[in-house]
Amino acid sequence: DHDILNLYPTEEGKIGKKPIIKNIKRMISNHADILYYIDHHNKLKQFNLFTKVETKLFDHAVQENSMYIYGRDVFLLTSAGDDYSTYKNIIALNLASGTVRTILNKVKEISMLNGNKMVFTGLKPVGKENNASYKATTCVLNLDTMKAVEIGTQKITIEGFAGNYVVYTQPAPNNLNKSLYVKALA
Repeated sequence: DHDILNLYPTEEGKIGKKPIIKNIKRMISNHADILYYIDHHNKLKQFNLFTKVETKLFDHAVQENSMYIYGRDVFLLTSAGDDYSTYKNIIALNLASGTVRTILNKVKEISMLNGNKMVFTGLKPVGKENNASYKATTCVLNLDTMKAVEIGTQKITIEGFAGNYVVYTQPAPNNLNKSLYVKALA
């Protein structure tokens, strides 16, 4: 577990006696006078250093160890309600505006970010709508277009990208012997 931090101002070159922000679990970034962070309850917050106003940006807990930055957006996994283990959502925090939007629902994890391509494991419904169960599927999301491409439901390891292609391997029949695949993302 991370240590909980407090942020102190400096006064005439010395550290102030009273913190301006308490209980910081993880610093995210800043934009102008706004500092973004995750508090000790895993809530996404911002603090305006000029007005000294703290604001909670999102109601659900975020996963502090799953944070990816692309451009002015920070992508985080968040609980989708009270049951954090069932599935998660991916949210995007825009550092310039301080707005948060949900970009994907029913996600298991984010594996990596490579340039503008985010690899995540989504949960794909299997069966009829009322009795649907979910199967994990590896997907690639283009963060510029917000279009997702399903790669497959088998055990997949993304090895990299070449232009608009994803290169991945699958065990065949085990991790010592793998098949190599290339798939267009168009």
